Amino acid sequence: MVNSAFKMPKYLPHMQHKDVISMGMQSLHPQKWIEPDEEYPRYLEHKLSFGQAHKQRIFDALPSAYDAQVELAFELKNHLLQHHSQLYCSLADGLNYLPMGIQLPSVSPHPLWQASLWVADDLLIMQKLNGQYCLTAASLCSPSNWHLSEKIGQPMARIHDPVPTLHAKLTPKIDRFFDHLCVGKPVQRFNWSLQANTQLAQFPEKKNHSCGKYAVILSLRTTNPYPIAKNQCHRFHY
Repeated sequence: MVNSAFKMPKYLPHMQHKDVISMGMQSLHPQKWIEPDEEYPRYLEHKLSFGQAHKQRIFDALPSAYDAQVELAFELKNHLLQHHSQLYCSLADGLNYLPMGIQLPSVSPHPLWQASLWVADDLLIMQKLNGQYCLTAASLCSPSNWHLSEKIGQPMARIHDPVPTLHAKLTPKIDRFFDHLCVGKPVQRFNWSLQANTQLAQFPEKKNHSCGKYAVILSLRTTNPYPIAKNQCHRFHY
């Protein structure tokens, strides 16, 4: 969720915790896995535009993640039709976004990419490989100062290498937490940050350190475990 100075963030940071970095996990009712965004058409236009011009930068998947992609697309479609039927109806293998009559057929050979076009969120899949949870597939059109090409296939610890003090404080807890997630019991956490503009895609080489007005960025991240390939679906909502 991108908020300018003229719009208050929907969720405010928790300031009670003594540390700046904390896991901050909360249980989430399965019906609330997806939170439809009134600005969805804007996100869709952004994704389609980036998909045409920079597909290799914002989508990637390991061959071993294909079944997990299929599973996520199936579960997401069912969720939208069951819990947000006022916004979506079925369209062959795809969906129809009712408020604006946007047809979203399944025409991509990559199920995760197609599913990511149904919602405002970015979608990422984590799978346990060789004892570590690794990023195996991602549709990441709104990165927060990182490159997908540097993270795909990497375990959680390597993905978070740039975060100061995270390994000492949280990495072991994160791995244990993932091991104990249960199918049908999603969780959520919030990240807050500041950036110098309201562009959805923030790459490291485009950082702007000038002083002035900043946008408050809220990243709502939900983790919803599924049985096939023991994957975890991460939903990033900016």
